Amino acid sequence: MNTYLQIAWKNLIRSGRRTVVTLIAIVVGIAMMVFTNGFNAGMTSQWGSSLINETDGHVKIHHVDFYKFGISDREKVFIENPDGLIAELRKSSHVTAVMSRTALAGLIGRDENSTTFYGAVNDLAEIDAVLPDHGKLVVEGRPLSGEDPNGVLIGRGLARSLAAGIGDELVILSSTIQGDQSSTLVHVRGLIRVKDNPQAEQSVLLGGLSDEMRIDLLDSGAGTTELVVRLDAEQNVKQVVDSLNRSFASQGAPWIAEPWYSNRELSFLTAIFNGIGVTVTIVLSLIVSFIVSNAMLMSIFERIREVGSIRAIGADKRQIYGLFYLEYLIMTSLGGLLGLVAGALLITLGQHTGISFSDGIFAGVRPVLEIRNLLTSFLIPLAVAAGAVFFPVRSSCRMSVVDSLNYN
Repeated sequence: MNTYLQIAWKNLIRSGRRTVVTLIAIVVGIAMMVFTNGFNAGMTSQWGSSLINETDGHVKIHHVDFYKFGISDREKVFIENPDGLIAELRKSSHVTAVMSRTALAGLIGRDENSTTFYGAVNDLAEIDAVLPDHGKLVVEGRPLSGEDPNGVLIGRGLARSLAAGIGDELVILSSTIQGDQSSTLVHVRGLIRVKDNPQAEQSVLLGGLSDEMRIDLLDSGAGTTELVVRLDAEQNVKQVVDSLNRSFASQGAPWIAEPWYSNRELSFLTAIFNGIGVTVTIVLSLIVSFIVSNAMLMSIFERIREVGSIRAIGADKRQIYGLFYLEYLIMTSLGGLLGLVAGALLITLGQHTGISFSDGIFAGVRPVLEIRNLLTSFLIPLAVAAGAVFFPVRSSCRMSVVDSLNYN
């Protein structure tokens, strides 16, 4: 075995320029795969963190028909006794905080200006515990606070439509949970940006479940349309969601627990980015395998007579295959390891500087270095290249010993 290794190494050294070019191609290809997959993982992680800490918490609990009637007919999806449900939730050692949230929609006006809006009002006593980064949504003014229960946050586009600024009083026209017309007065506490969705800024409103909201506008009492739950750790989300849904099903309750990663926009964009990552991996793997195969092909046909001599002294085809595959393994393993190092360095640099391609959720993305990413980026191109190398190696063994010795 040592003899074969020495021969394979010397052959790579002998073909110095070709070996260097092939190594560079492998290093660049694998480094790009590592970085692309790390960048995709960073985007998913950043958006997930934003959802968990700013808007959705770890888990949301609502009626199974919430998305169908959550705005148009809230009485059908109303949780009349959330305190009992919250008490059950708090029995779990993983649940750290629970917040009531009620969906809201209607007309909002200031002076002669009015327009439609949609949004939600939250339990301000729990919002800091459930959504610790909710204040990051605010680009002007101050975030929601229990000290100012009638202060609301509105999208920048909505503020422009109403010609409203910080401190201005607004009239909200909506309906109670039972469907009766209602109204209340609020004031603008801050302006928010809806990341990567400027259209939503034209109509979004966030507020607190103040007494005025509960009594004058919603007539909801202690009820709500949704509970937002924070857990002690993200890795416990699936366990808690599965346990809750089993419990709801066994009780015949119409509620459903949804994890943060069930967000439709997140799922859609994650699928797109994963598709891009897979495409990049396939394309770069094919390019690397083509270059490696081409390099091996040239190396083999330069040494046809050498192969004939080795076979003439008793070497069989299996040993010839082994010799050339050793060259392949040395070259691709060395290039692959260097590529992993280069990709890891690029990710480390990106983690320190951040990479932006929008001013919203994907601003300052920090790539994530994952073992799975490294293994995938290393093994897939090597496996594809191994298949590609088989054909030039086989061609060197199909010639007879006499033809190999007479080859020019």
